[in-house]
Amino acid sequence: MKVFKGKKFYVEVKNLKLPSGKKIRFDGIVAANGVLIIPFVDKDTIILIKEFKPPVGKWVYQFPVGGIGKNEVSLTAARRELEEETGYLSEKMRYLGKFYVDPGYMNVMVHLFEARGLTFKKQRLGGYEVIRTVKVKLKNVKKLIERGTIKDGRTIAALFFLYIKR
Repeated sequence: MKVFKGKKFYVEVKNLKLPSGKKIRFDGIVAANGVLIIPFVDKDTIILIKEFKPPVGKWVYQFPVGGIGKNEVSLTAARRELEEETGYLSEKMRYLGKFYVDPGYMNVMVHLFEARGLTFKKQRLGGYEVIRTVKVKLKNVKKLIERGTIKDGRTIAALFFLYIKR
C-alpha cells in the first residue's frame, strides 16, 4: 500500500514473508532507476558537477546523474542527463555496470556510463537544479575523496567501476 507519493518517489508499506519463513511489515521507497555518467574531457580529465542538494543543504560534488524515464532505455537517459546537467554531448558512451543505491530500503538501480568525445552545446537545467561543472584531473580524484570534498556514494562507487574496467 502506498502511504506517501511525491514527485520522484513513493513510500510503500507491505507485508512480506522472508526466505526464513518469518513474516514482516516492510516500509520501502520505490523510485525510477537511474544513470550516472563519467564524462572525460580528455584521457586524463573528467567533469564533476557541483550541485546544491536541498536535502543536505549543501553543495555536493558528484558525477552527472538522473532518473530513467518511463519507456526510456538507460543509454538514452545517460545522453539526456549528460547534456542537461553539463551541456555536453558525447560521441562515445561505454556501459560500465550497475549497482543498487541502497537495497535495504529502496529499489533503485544505477547504470554507469563512461562518456568520451565530448562537444559542448548548452546546459539545460531542470527547474530546481543549481549546477556548476568542474574539470578535474583523474589523478586528483583520490585526494578529493580523502579530503571529504567528494562525499557522494554513487560517485565513489562509479570511480571504483571505472578503475576495475580499465
